Amino acid sequence: MEYLAEKLKQWGYIVAVIHGGMNMDARIRAEHEFKNKAQIMVATEAAGEGINLRFAG
Repeated sequence: MEYLAEKLKQWGYIVAVIHGGMNMDARIRAEHEFKNKAQIMVATEAAGEGINLRFAG
């Protein structure tokens, strides 16, 4: 996941990342970043726990 996020950043994309090791505040910040700034989100299945990503699509 980290490798993919770094490659995407190298290619010029703005990337948000969510993984299971993040606390809820960090997940919410990443969700906000994705909604307002980032072009791509790289996430584990944990991304869906406790936040709403239905705006993506």
